[in-house]
Amino acid sequence: MTILFWVSLLLIAHSYILYPLILAALTSLSVSGKKNDDVIDDASLPTVTIIIPARNEEKCIAMKVKNALGQDYPREKLDVVVASDCSDDRTVEIARANGDERLSVYDFKERRGKLGVINKCMELAHGELVVLTDANAMFSPCAVRRLAEHFIDKNVGCAGGAKVIMQSGEKTAMAEGIYWKYESFVKKLESNLLSTTGLDGAIYMVRKEAFSFHRTDRIFMDDLAISLSIIEQGYRCIYNERAMASEKSSGSLSDEYRRKERIAAGSLNVVLHHLGLLLPFKSPIAFQLFSHKILRWFSFLFMIAAFISNAFLAFDGYFYFSLLALQVFFYCLALIGLAFSGGDKKLHTIFNMPFYFAFTNAAQGTGILKLMVGSYKPYWERTTR
Repeated sequence: MTILFWVSLLLIAHSYILYPLILAALTSLSVSGKKNDDVIDDASLPTVTIIIPARNEEKCIAMKVKNALGQDYPREKLDVVVASDCSDDRTVEIARANGDERLSVYDFKERRGKLGVINKCMELAHGELVVLTDANAMFSPCAVRRLAEHFIDKNVGCAGGAKVIMQSGEKTAMAEGIYWKYESFVKKLESNLLSTTGLDGAIYMVRKEAFSFHRTDRIFMDDLAISLSIIEQGYRCIYNERAMASEKSSGSLSDEYRRKERIAAGSLNVVLHHLGLLLPFKSPIAFQLFSHKILRWFSFLFMIAAFISNAFLAFDGYFYFSLLALQVFFYCLALIGLAFSGGDKKLHTIFNMPFYFAFTNAAQGTGILKLMVGSYKPYWERTTR
């Protein structure tokens, strides 16, 4: 029990605390992470296509199209594609109402799933670079330019920006915002060292000629699947926190729980499809992928193991009893956070963060278990955000 307890605790600590510290130390010794602050003139910028997969996005598609077309990027080098995945609302009608000659709207009548839509649109895209984004993610004015500038380096195959969570009435919004700031910090360190292990679906750009992930028969998270397939070809995957995309937090806890379930299941499926990237002598990102992704997704198991083993060890003396008391206190804070999550008052950070941590790990665990029993289809349903 002693070994089980300490190994479980160490794996959790490594993923969330030790790993970023190791990255920071390695990055300080590395020269690959020099910032790309060179200003690229308009004539040197590549052509870009922004692809917006959409299903029942009538509430935000008009704003999204306007936001995409309004990017600070040479007009003649930017076009936008809206691809409806069998929407049964007014998404297509509203998108077409924009009327800009740089906008193409495709109305797919059969469900393809997000990756199926992306694959088809990649065939239709005119740009040398392609931006993939969510319909509800609004870009900062220079986001596309910030990402495109990285591709002057021929070793860069994909680049992603930072997701910013806008505060809403949802009780997890503040904790989610803090989490994404933490994730941004880790991704920046990974990128400075060599490559980040995955980009966010809200905003990422790929070199069209490097796009190679064509499987659509299972649940895959497109952002991780596409970025890992590009890294596997020897390209770098860059993170730029100055290219921002803003999203509202999910409309309800149940929506957010289902979203996190699906992300965990789809992401694990991607890594199972790219197991070679976990081999340390063959993959330059094996350590990063294991530390940042694998250990995170299975933290729910380590949390259970740490608690149960600690409960047995508590009879061995005051030290382990105190550690168990700390664990119980932490989960009590999380339960209080859960109990008040449906109220009107905002949760204090002391309840919010333990609740969000436990909530996220529970959702990831559920998602992985559902994946194992084959509960997921390859297409997605939007959550209220």
